[in-house]
Amino acid sequence: MTRRLWTRDELILSLELYYKLPYKKINSKTQEIISLANLLERTPNSIAIRLTNYISCDPFMKEKGIKGMDGGLAQCQPIWDEFFNNKQKLSLEYTRIIDKLNSQENSKNNNRVIVIDQDIIWSKICDSLKEKYKISYTGSNPYYLNIEDTEYYVFTRNLTRAYPFSSPDVCRIQLHKSYKFDFIKNTKKSLIVLGFCEQFNTIACWSSESIKPRLNSRRNVSLYSRFSQQKQLEPGKFREYKLSNQEIVKIVNLEDVYLLFKDSNLSQSKYFKNTNKIDLFTEFNFEYKNDKFDIDDLYMLTLDFLEDSSEIKVIQICIAYFEKYQKDYDLIKIKNIISKFKTQYNNKKNKLFI
Repeated sequence: MTRRLWTRDELILSLELYYKLPYKKINSKTQEIISLANLLERTPNSIAIRLTNYISCDPFMKEKGIKGMDGGLAQCQPIWDEFFNNKQKLSLEYTRIIDKLNSQENSKNNNRVIVIDQDIIWSKICDSLKEKYKISYTGSNPYYLNIEDTEYYVFTRNLTRAYPFSSPDVCRIQLHKSYKFDFIKNTKKSLIVLGFCEQFNTIACWSSESIKPRLNSRRNVSLYSRFSQQKQLEPGKFREYKLSNQEIVKIVNLEDVYLLFKDSNLSQSKYFKNTNKIDLFTEFNFEYKNDKFDIDDLYMLTLDFLEDSSEIKVIQICIAYFEKYQKDYDLIKIKNIISKFKTQYNNKKNKLFI
């Protein structure tokens, strides 16, 4: 494959983003990096690496003893030297480049892709489901969802153009390496991935059975669709079509998203059998099921709170879980468990993202 060299415009956009992001957010999971990657038709990892090249140019980082990557200095250093003491010029160049890219995109496709907050997408999905089912949910993306005693994990994201200039009809979402996906991959629950198309108010869905084996197999797992297939359907109907890689994509109107969960191919995993629901406790609005005490289930419940400086919530979750299953506990035992959870959490996080 012919190597695609970086252009001056791409280096300028990367430098402008470097100045906006804190050091800890320079990684391929950061949404701003993903957005720039989509705009430039590059991978999030390539953008993150370019930003680490600018770390090597930054005298303030050198003073702190933070070292970047030197591989791209021959390209990045001249750009850094040109704009380091002239942020106004950088801003003008950034505006010029963005205007040019927008003009190119509009000339190929007049329909703009509008990206909205993931929590808003999730709220819209839940509102639609509530019209048909009794549901409960908790956590962050991917969310834990219970629909009338059947459990799922649900990941939502905006559909964006995969190749804005060369193939504007092709859209996708990406699942990045995550400690949560590492856990979900080995659970009994289906993972439902939903891509939201704001233009037509429709949802694209890919089968749990085709996705779960691929989780964390590479830095990014891309799931594709077509904007031409995302158009509105008759109420209560869904569209199904096959991609060139033989993967099946289902399309529904947002208000008919319940059809995706009603489908037996999605609601029942062919690998696992569902069990009965157990209400864990209401203080944290968790509803979880298991026939017996399971330390992995407890770990999953605590995930969203393990980075909190205060351990109060994690302690309360652990106590409630022990009491639910009538297990003996004391504060020392709980603290030891939390310590192990944090070690496991940090090890997986470092292994997957650094």
